[in-house]
Order: sequence, then structure tokens, then C-alpha cells
Amino acid sequence: MKYLINFLNFLNQNLGAVQTISTIVLVVITAWYAISTKRMANLMRDQITSKIIIENPSIGSQFTEKWILERSFDKQSFLNIIAVFDIRNEGNASGSLYKPYLEISLSAINLSFKISPRTKSYESYNHQSSGAMSSYDTRTINHGASIFLQGGASDRIELDYYFNINTDDRLNFVNEAKKNPLAIKYYLVTKDNFGKEYKIIVSDVKEERDFGIK
Repeated sequence: MKYLINFLNFLNQNLGAVQTISTIVLVVITAWYAISTKRMANLMRDQITSKIIIENPSIGSQFTEKWILERSFDKQSFLNIIAVFDIRNEGNASGSLYKPYLEISLSAINLSFKISPRTKSYESYNHQSSGAMSSYDTRTINHGASIFLQGGASDRIELDYYFNINTDDRLNFVNEAKKNPLAIKYYLVTKDNFGKEYKIIVSDVKEERDFGIK
């Protein structure tokens, strides 16, 4: 009983110090709890989200080929461009990425264009011929507008783009590019299934011929 009374007297005499120590302990516990909760939330988020990385982009462009210097283009012409890049998902969950559109620009004439990737192709079959007449059927092959990756997966992607020269601005772009094709800036622009946007400049530009995944 005497010890209890002495203890109570000690608390009464040092009430301020005791309250200060209690407050500090409470702050430390609260901070530890907040940090632990954030770590747990991050771990849970990593389990249900993807983390898509695009790297090593390169371009094969007919704009860089010498033959275009000798050719006169009209509004029924087009040029081919191929993009190749590596993609990987560092997250645990599956994710997807829209196949990027290609943005090309020339600052000298303040023109830029967005080109969608080719997502469909056409295949002929059931060829029939009778004398001078021949016929065949055509099927459409849909390659899809998105790239899907499971958690931890990776892939190498090749996409085709057609730059149709069907307007005055596009014809002006081509004629200006013929003077200095290295002045063209190339960007791959897309977003993933969580809405994260990507705009990647491509500095590795080669001729389109013999370009692509082998």
C-alpha cells in the first residue's frame, strides 16, 4: 500500500513530464501505424496493378531513303514507317497498352501528324480462274488495338504505319522532309489500362527497307 501511495505522489509531482512522455509515445505509435498501413497498401496495390515499361524504341522510315529525293509525290501516294520496341510488365497483375500511334513533326514548318498503327490486314483466298477471268475472296484479319501482358511478361512489338499523302499539308510535309529527313521528330504515344500516358521520343531511325523483327 505504501508503494502505491508513493507512486501516486510521484505521478502528482511529475504530472507534466508524464503527460509529455505519454504524448511522445502516442505520436511514435501513430507514426509507426501510418507507415505500416502505407506499406501494406502499397503491397496490396502492387498485387492488383500492372507496371508497363516501354524501352528500346526504333523506327524504320521511308522518309530517310534516298529514292524519295528523286520522286515527285501527289495526293495519292503514301510512305511506310515501321516501329519496333520492347515492352515488359514489372507488376504482378496483367495489364494492357493501346498500340501507340506515331506522331511525326517538322519544327521548320510547324507541322505535326498523328498516324494510327495498322490493326487490320486483308488476305485473299479461294482463287478461281476460268479462261481470262479470275476471282477470289478476301477476308479481314483483325490484329487488335491493344497489347496484353501478364504480370512479369515481356514482348517485342512491331507496328506498321502508313503516312497517306492526301492533303496539301501532308504533301508540304513530305517536300520539306526531302530537304532534311533527319529533322523529322518521331514519338510513340499511348496509354495503359489505368490511364497512364506515355510519350516516347524515338531517336534510333533507320531506313524502312530490311527493317523490323527478323
